[in-house]
Amino acid sequence: MKQIIFTTSLIFNVLCVGLLSYTLINRSSSNDVAPVQVVVEEPQQPINDKQFKIAIFTPSTHPSLEKVQEGFCNALVKKYGLNCLFDVYNANGNRTLMHAQAEEIVQNSYDLILTIGAMTTQMAKEVSLKKHKLTPIVFGLVARPEKLNLIESREKSGNHLTGLTADPDYHFQMSMLHFLKPDIKKILLVYDPTQSSGLEYDKNIVEEILTDLGITLTAVEVYKTNEVYSKISALVDTVDAVLIFKDNTVVSSIDSLIKLCNRAEIPLCTTDLDSVPKGAVIGFSVTSYDSGFETAQKAYEILVEGKLPSEIPITQAESFKTMINEKAMKLQKFTLEEHLQQLITSLEVIR
Repeated sequence: MKQIIFTTSLIFNVLCVGLLSYTLINRSSSNDVAPVQVVVEEPQQPINDKQFKIAIFTPSTHPSLEKVQEGFCNALVKKYGLNCLFDVYNANGNRTLMHAQAEEIVQNSYDLILTIGAMTTQMAKEVSLKKHKLTPIVFGLVARPEKLNLIESREKSGNHLTGLTADPDYHFQMSMLHFLKPDIKKILLVYDPTQSSGLEYDKNIVEEILTDLGITLTAVEVYKTNEVYSKISALVDTVDAVLIFKDNTVVSSIDSLIKLCNRAEIPLCTTDLDSVPKGAVIGFSVTSYDSGFETAQKAYEILVEGKLPSEIPITQAESFKTMINEKAMKLQKFTLEEHLQQLITSLEVIR
């Protein structure tokens, strides 16, 4: 696995590209069951006249999820030349609404369902089995799908699901953080243990790794986005850094966490790259847009090549990166030794 460190100038370029391509995607803000249709401009003549109806099922609104959606849509239309109608179902963090949307999606005659994240994937699978309507489901941004009982194995799902996993490499992430800032001795983890992606499991793994590195982990559970600020504000002055996972509840409140860490002058570290340009100091994760692009290949194999989801192996996302925000480094007092600073600002990777 290869890692790349981005400096601030590269972060700016990534943001510019994201803003340009985002105009192709209509952002969903609906609070009802009905979807919002996405229109992607077609740069070439579709390979055939058939229009594929695809439901995109996303749990909430934040940059990582939006970029998965964007990469997926652009790949099918621009790379593969398909004529697609995309309906986006966005539950905006409301689990009752999410279940109602799952029912709506399964009842409609879609050619394929893209689920983003573990919770939407679990709901779509559960409802489709209950309704005996096995529309192919391709999932993205799901870690350890076999542990969540979504599939039998990565080689053969055994059902109507396939997709791309994004298993985090916490050993690398925590070791990198310790290498860059060995004076960090206390870390505050903010997470929602009810997330279907199994974040309690992740918390235990990270705690074991940090213990071996001589770092104490304090975990704070939050269950709603509006709890983040109230629960964390009194604790940020007692730790050396704040850590968050790719957690829909917490990432949706990233602006509050950034303000708290700036005020306390402690680094905010994430496993969500899209929070770094917003103000987190460092992130380790898969590139969301690229993972959406990779996921589209599996959809193409189902829609055009006629493969069953069970015939398409579940694969690990390849586009993992390390990203650092130099402006946030100053605000959050993430000072590095001079030789490390020079390495980060001058590093260029050639493949």
